[in-house]
Amino acid sequence: STQSRSSAASDVYKRQLGLWDVVTENAPTGTPEVIAAWKKKDRLALVEIGLSCDDVNIVHVKQCSTAKQAWKTLKDHHQHITLGARN
Repeated sequence: STQSRSSAASDVYKRQLGLWDVVTENAPTGTPEVIAAWKKKDRLALVEIGLSCDDVNIVHVKQCSTAKQAWKTLKDHHQHITLGARN
């Protein structure tokens, strides 16, 4: 499907940018510098996710405060749609 290709392309893009870890891992603890660097990457990943969304999907992520939350929201939404279409 188009959404699956788009999602796969977005995954690859975020990996290439070095942003995938903020989507898949928990925020680190540590020095203020480590935390600040993580937050900066997280904001960038969140912006990238938002820019990747069309008008239909942006409504699902506009209230998200982290890239991980936005990615999970989109993933859950589209899995629900896919599962509903199979029934």
